[in-house]
Amino acid sequence: MKLSSSPRDIAIIDNNTVAITLRDDLSVVLIDVKGSKIVKTFDVTSPCFGIDRVEDKLVVRLNHIGQFLVLNLKGKILSRLHISGYYIQDVAFFDGKIFCTNCEDHKVYCYDMNGDLLWKYSDENLRKPFGIGEDSHGNIYVAGRKTNNVFLFHQTVTELKNC
Repeated sequence: MKLSSSPRDIAIIDNNTVAITLRDDLSVVLIDVKGSKIVKTFDVTSPCFGIDRVEDKLVVRLNHIGQFLVLNLKGKILSRLHISGYYIQDVAFFDGKIFCTNCEDHKVYCYDMNGDLLWKYSDENLRKPFGIGEDSHGNIYVAGRKTNNVFLFHQTVTELKNC
């Protein structure tokens, strides 16, 4: 399916629908994958990067203004979280926590839904963390772009391993 600009990230909504951030269009689109058509567009007023979905919520990273938006699936903004860091781009959302990577300072961060920092993690074996995702068990996976590896964070940051 052809899009109006380059997609930056994707979140699966259900078996038929995905949400995609279009950084240059300053928008998020919901796409019906079976019908190959855009069914909804949300304007987010700033370049958007990472996106994730849990239940009926989307978390979207607005990079240039240091915010995460929490949206419902109709595009209504439920909250704005101010989390600074120009190089924080990718996001995972699980159990009321926001996990994100900062490729410049080589750290993984965890915030609560108020935007308060719960923990941050760095390791010399995890350089330029970019991609981040979660599974249904609460495991968080982080891709190290410079170190060519994947880190697995279990329920707490103290339980982790280099995959």
